Amino acid sequence: MHLPSGRTAIIDCDPQLSTFKFFRTREVKGQTVPTYKAALNVTDLKRTASELYRQNDHIIIDVGGRDHNTMRGALLISSSVITPLRPSREDLDAFVEMLEVTDYASGQKKPGIIRAVRSELAKFDRVLPFVVVMNQCPTVYQNQFADRVSKGMKEGRYRDEITHVCQARFGARLAWQHSGFTYQSIAEVVGRSEPAYQEWLFFVNELRNKEII
Repeated sequence: MHLPSGRTAIIDCDPQLSTFKFFRTREVKGQTVPTYKAALNVTDLKRTASELYRQNDHIIIDVGGRDHNTMRGALLISSSVITPLRPSREDLDAFVEMLEVTDYASGQKKPGIIRAVRSELAKFDRVLPFVVVMNQCPTVYQNQFADRVSKGMKEGRYRDEITHVCQARFGARLAWQHSGFTYQSIAEVVGRSEPAYQEWLFFVNELRNKEII
């Protein structure tokens, strides 16, 4: 919602529908919200993305953190990918698989999965910009681990695929968990002067400075 200009729509493809519920909660309270839809399978995603593309300048697609058909469909119609990464071996192992799936999606020129989606949505003339955000780093050790991971990403095997590794690290875990359970924004949970809100603001500004949004 911090995109610089134009109308923004949200598609929630995660079975938990947390993003959908987040905006529905606000709408019930009478707050102004962007257009938001749920799409829990590839067919719904194709139809919804095609519909929203004609009415909006930006579309954000939220998918669950696992490899499935709807996530792959979202990759095929995306112009960039933003993914959180916890400083853990399990996340790193899953992350390598995610990169391989993204590379595959980037190489598809005429994927059948998006034939029903307007061609302007698919940008396959380059590798998808892949933005990594370090998440859940509340301790010194986890921040040190994140430093090593970030350095390895910039210098290692996937340095060409990963276009940005953000320095923002969400460490105020209790605040973020509270936000997730209550479908409230961080500002509503802790106010605008607390660390969790400053983490979010730093992240948004970092994306702007890198010209990702």
